[in-house]
Amino acid sequence: MIQRISSLNKSEKGLIQLSNKKNNYISKNKIRLITISSISKFKKGLIHCRCEYVDDNNIYISDFTGIIKIVYEKKNQIISGDFLIIDFFYSKKILIAKSIIISNRTMLTQSGFNKTFINKFLKNDTKLIDILKNRTSFYSGIHDFFNNDSFIEINTPTLVESPGIEKYLEVFSTNYYDINGNEKNFFMPTSPEFSLKEALMYGLKDIYELAKCFRNAGEYSNTHRPEFIMLEWYRAFADYHVIIEDCSRLFLFLLQLIKNTHLCQYKHFLINFKKYEIFTVKELFERDSIDLDNYSTNPDIFINEINRVLNCDISNVTKEDLFFKYMLDKIEPTLGFSCPVFIVDYPYEMTPLSEQCEHNPLYGKRFEVYIAGIEIGNGYGELIDPTIQENRFHEVIKEREIIGGSNLPYPERFINAMKQGIPPCSGVAVGTERLFMIIMGLDDIGDTKLIDIV
Repeated sequence: MIQRISSLNKSEKGLIQLSNKKNNYISKNKIRLITISSISKFKKGLIHCRCEYVDDNNIYISDFTGIIKIVYEKKNQIISGDFLIIDFFYSKKILIAKSIIISNRTMLTQSGFNKTFINKFLKNDTKLIDILKNRTSFYSGIHDFFNNDSFIEINTPTLVESPGIEKYLEVFSTNYYDINGNEKNFFMPTSPEFSLKEALMYGLKDIYELAKCFRNAGEYSNTHRPEFIMLEWYRAFADYHVIIEDCSRLFLFLLQLIKNTHLCQYKHFLINFKKYEIFTVKELFERDSIDLDNYSTNPDIFINEINRVLNCDISNVTKEDLFFKYMLDKIEPTLGFSCPVFIVDYPYEMTPLSEQCEHNPLYGKRFEVYIAGIEIGNGYGELIDPTIQENRFHEVIKEREIIGGSNLPYPERFINAMKQGIPPCSGVAVGTERLFMIIMGLDDIGDTKLIDIV
């Protein structure tokens, strides 16, 4: 039997709000209203749900606790998107609908219904609602971690005059019009770095932000999206090894919060978050007898040494191209499968925002952290000399012109802040969705959220 109830008032909240008629139905039939997640505990009952999909044999229904399939012979009268009240019973472990009330009908036809929602449920071992609840705990945990460590949270602008100056990053831009119709160009930040460092100029010491960031041109894969949430924090008067220790403590804190263990199960790897390893980039290249000093002092020798290992066409490549190819092919896939790995001290000319290493000026105070072969964060012992920073920005702008990158405005506001005086500091940017993906054992950062960008 299928009954129909008039549409809900638009002001009613939630998946469905029971009208008096629905409550009378429940009272009359003396059936207990239960949720899908607990349905297996009952031989019969009433489910308040939404139809997600109808196939030849089943109706797939969902509520805020999960999704399940149920057998119903008269399913041809039900379409995806209908909100239902189902009187069910179990027969030989098969869930069967005895009767159904359609409480609100979707405006879409079956052919026009978007199956993204059900596909998200069915393609993950962990139900989407569990992911979303853990995601809430994850981001709340980040705030707790930094608040307990006496950090100050900063909220920086999402419309900025300069989005960041990096060789390969492309950006999103938009226009603002004032009351007189005058136009001003703004950008979406690739990182909150410039604004956060400006905050340090005001005398703040330890600061952090969870910021929406935006990167254009090819930023789409299982670990990339054009829009993403970046966690960035800075400590004034701290060495970058202190930030490395912060990262390790944060990762362990979040894993224990979500999974109540220090061992992260990702695919078939068991990764111990209670410890971490540190390697210099130079040490990693030495595994194949490549002297990374030559990157800066003898580029031709460096190129030949890389080619000896990679055996690739070097007729039209730069030393930087080969550096990244070696990293991507030989190093990154090996990092962080027993514990998080930090690789430190990159060639200085590749680190435009970092200080030089005191022990070897060929290298800069930059580190990256990897878990399960995936880059999670990128940090620096920050450059604070405005003259050197200006020169390095001009170099990057010229390099962008050579490779055909878009024109980006010079970050005058940031340089002016540096001239006012930024304290010695270190900081890091962490891709939170990548970290959460690994903690939850997911394959794509799109699986960490309900609504993806595309």
